Amino acid sequence: MLNEMIKDQHALVADLMKQQSETALLKAVIPSDRDFYAALQKSGSKFILECKHRSPSEGRLREDYPIIELAKTYEPFADIISVLTNERHFDGSFTHLQQVRQHVNVPVLCKDIIVAPYQVALARQYGADAILLMLSVLDDTTYLACQQLAEKLKMGILTEVVNPQELQRAKKLKAKVIAINHRDLHTLTLDMERVVSLAPLFPKETIMIAASGLNTHQDIARLKPYVKGFLIGGALSKSQDIAITLRELRYGAIKICGLTSSIDSQYSYEHGAILGGLIFAASSPRTINLAQAEEIIKGAPLQYVGVFAKQPIHDVIHIATTLKLHAIQLHGQETADYIAKLRPLLPKSCQIWFAVSGHQPLPLTLPPHIDKLIIDNMAPTQLGGTGRSFDWNKLRHFHLRQHCLLAGGVGLHNIIAATQTKLAGLDINSSIEQTPGIKDHLKIKQLFQMIRENT
Repeated sequence: MLNEMIKDQHALVADLMKQQSETALLKAVIPSDRDFYAALQKSGSKFILECKHRSPSEGRLREDYPIIELAKTYEPFADIISVLTNERHFDGSFTHLQQVRQHVNVPVLCKDIIVAPYQVALARQYGADAILLMLSVLDDTTYLACQQLAEKLKMGILTEVVNPQELQRAKKLKAKVIAINHRDLHTLTLDMERVVSLAPLFPKETIMIAASGLNTHQDIARLKPYVKGFLIGGALSKSQDIAITLRELRYGAIKICGLTSSIDSQYSYEHGAILGGLIFAASSPRTINLAQAEEIIKGAPLQYVGVFAKQPIHDVIHIATTLKLHAIQLHGQETADYIAKLRPLLPKSCQIWFAVSGHQPLPLTLPPHIDKLIIDNMAPTQLGGTGRSFDWNKLRHFHLRQHCLLAGGVGLHNIIAATQTKLAGLDINSSIEQTPGIKDHLKIKQLFQMIRENT
């Protein structure tokens, strides 16, 4: 596959040079004014988010491809935006590159199979601030020629490698940013252990990027100890809800619980939350009714979770159906019989989450009909929102972590430690409030900023 692509690119460059000579092209371009390297050197994990219509391994990834809308949706979560420009194999174009560059303020990477310096200048002509150079495509002489021109045009270079030999070449070529591609374009096979296996060979002063096959925040968390950044394309292109997927990839599944106003739901969503908790249990100081919930939901397209405690099944069903809840969360130690009766009456898309105490022995398996567990402090006289946590050390080797959310006392003082438990999500409530049910917007902003800069 890759050899065919390289052959196509050489023919394409020859045709383009007949239309515009390299000398004329170089006279027409000006240096970039957006610093690719500086964008990657800031604190925290860095994200290169890719506009990608087609993949050689999977075919077309989405039917529509509103390139400008996609790029503008990516921008708040992206340190750099990558744009596929290869037409034959990826349905890309340089027009896409130009459009994205005109509508975003972050550096833009031209993602193509570059075989000659001419393409470096062409990428810059259409607005690229950086280029991809693949060592599976280029010999050292051609790489250095492309590198020299890129530096002259103040463009960054992302150097891609797929094996130890290419990594050693990248080191000798003094590549500043190296991407480890989990996918081998010769065979189109995916090896998600490639970053880990090559890690001992990583040069110390080089910025390392993981690329391909990254679909969840758990993928990011697993590779974070080895790399500075992540290049993500396919997961976004295939997503049915890109806005939610962006938030999950960047921050993980963060639930802001105890919402009582549309202003708070909107603010939570804008800063990175994907889940919103609506408490219907009468014993909670944050309890709301159906009409209030409908107004809260109008504030933002979060995935909403209704929190209940020992309430009549018909009430739970009515609320879940009316609000089209993503999940119901049972917080009243409901019996297995109650849950068995509830499940067939709920919409199929509505999950059931069940709260368990972090102070008690954790279950060995998920109970029947339960999709996720909420591991909480579980004060005997209060439904959540206690502001107190339990000993998280017991979660270190808990085998159901990917089916659990951590609750109870998660806040600014321990948010980084909470992310390190590697549970499927975090459930945050009282620690980001002014008073029960009234969220503190500054604390919400600081919370997501801390996650962004430290995870």
